Amino acid sequence: MKAKNLRLGNLITNKEDKIETVFTLNDEYINGYDGNAGLIPDDESDYNGIKLTEKWIIELGLKRMPESEYTLYSYDLAGFKLWMNKGKFLFNDKINIEYVHQLQNLFFALTSTELDVKDEYKHL
Repeated sequence: MKAKNLRLGNLITNKEDKIETVFTLNDEYINGYDGNAGLIPDDESDYNGIKLTEKWIIELGLKRMPESEYTLYSYDLAGFKLWMNKGKFLFNDKINIEYVHQLQNLFFALTSTELDVKDEYKHL
């Protein structure tokens, strides 16, 4: 995982597969915080993205919309829409979003609003 692809507040997993929130970062180091760990920066290779699933999409506040003639599943939050097509989550029918941090970053870039993540996210 490259630090340049992250923003403060992004959710990622560490090498023990625990979910952490990006606390600080620079060009080479990521500092994640899980509420218990120390604040020691780690190498980029110590972290991975969290695979985007429907559970994560719902946890991040998007609502599942009724099926339509165009897609089996779609998700919406204040006009921001994702579609599921052939097992992939797509924005604007073209951009494949594979990881939670990608969804967090795209949503922020388009709305200037952070996705609210519930405290219970660690069970996913």
